[in-house]
Amino acid sequence: MASALPPGADLNLIPAGYPPPGVTPNFINPPSLAPATIGVFSTLITLAILAIVARITFNFGSTRRLGSDDICAIFALVFSIAQSSIVLSISRTERHQWDIPLAWYDATYFKKVYAQNFLAWPAIFLAKVAILLLYRRIFRVKAYMRISIWIGIVWALLTYLPNPFVISYYCAPHIGEQWDLTVGIRCGDPLKWEIASAAMSIMLDIFILILPIPVIMGLHLTRRTRVGVLFVFLTATFAVVCAVLTLVYRVQIFLDHTGDAAWKTAQLYICNGAENYTAIIVGCVPGISSFFKIYVAESKLYTSIADSLLSRKNGRSTNSSKKSAGSLSTSFRTKGRYGPATFGGLPYQNDPGFGDSSTSHLQGYHELKGGKVITNVSRMDGHHHHNSFGEEGGITRSVGIEQSSSHSTIAS
Repeated sequence: MASALPPGADLNLIPAGYPPPGVTPNFINPPSLAPATIGVFSTLITLAILAIVARITFNFGSTRRLGSDDICAIFALVFSIAQSSIVLSISRTERHQWDIPLAWYDATYFKKVYAQNFLAWPAIFLAKVAILLLYRRIFRVKAYMRISIWIGIVWALLTYLPNPFVISYYCAPHIGEQWDLTVGIRCGDPLKWEIASAAMSIMLDIFILILPIPVIMGLHLTRRTRVGVLFVFLTATFAVVCAVLTLVYRVQIFLDHTGDAAWKTAQLYICNGAENYTAIIVGCVPGISSFFKIYVAESKLYTSIADSLLSRKNGRSTNSSKKSAGSLSTSFRTKGRYGPATFGGLPYQNDPGFGDSSTSHLQGYHELKGGKVITNVSRMDGHHHHNSFGEEGGITRSVGIEQSSSHSTIAS
């Protein structure tokens, strides 16, 4: 393409594509997807960061350590933000092909395209593996779940990890080549491979979506509780939708005969980023739920608002409502863990308590047995407490209670 240009031609005045009949190239203020990209990325990055902070705050605050799923989620966010930053740096090319000056397709542009393409695959791989490792923590008492989770991890490896090597071969210069249009044109060759990878990604997302459903349906829970738990895990539906859109736009680029690949590539950037961040957020939903229950729902501001709304609804005075709803928090101070780590037999040690040497500290775990959640809580002074939850059991909250006396009460 470059060899067909006359010597000394000003590439800033030559469009990168042929416009449709009756359309004039517009280099000044053409339609652009850059504002949409900036808006979507800014929103999703903010939500993903908040999700990770909530997840890490709760998990680390409960166990004083981070699990492998937490670490994968953190690195998935780092890779995703790095990729998004590169995409945003070339967002001026998110126009129709004929509205882009050919001069913009320079060595810097092709290097950035290669870098963001390379980073996209480990980002989505780590996000999906983080969800699977989270399942391993929650459902590890089920042998078939452990096997299924490892199958999912292997499937993720086959789906995503070969792609950086494929991209490096096609989208980077070979020996003796430069970062120019030759490399840029060749970078479109692995589209068939990427389409196959996107299809495998959808299958993985569906697998992740349905994997916990049989276990949850088998628990002895009330309908309301079961619906709530299912809702947490069915948020993975959003990841499936984003993966489908990513596949659709890859196919459209592959089948494009309009000469407007730039516009469809911009759409792909948005969907790809949405897929990455949605997967990260989905993996944090159980942690977000637990963070809310421990750090928000038990805060004075939240309980005050909730009590006020409840008293208005029931026609009772605010003081009466507070006395009823707040009796637990005024009797003793609690610290505990609610959520994925207390579901499925993951042992934990509560944080050190407050008060003098007579304060009792509790340690405990939940274990899934025969459709029931067995809660075992023991004091460090040797006493033991055991609860078995039937119809109302399931995913429960276990708290350690700190009192100034030598006797502790168990609240679940």
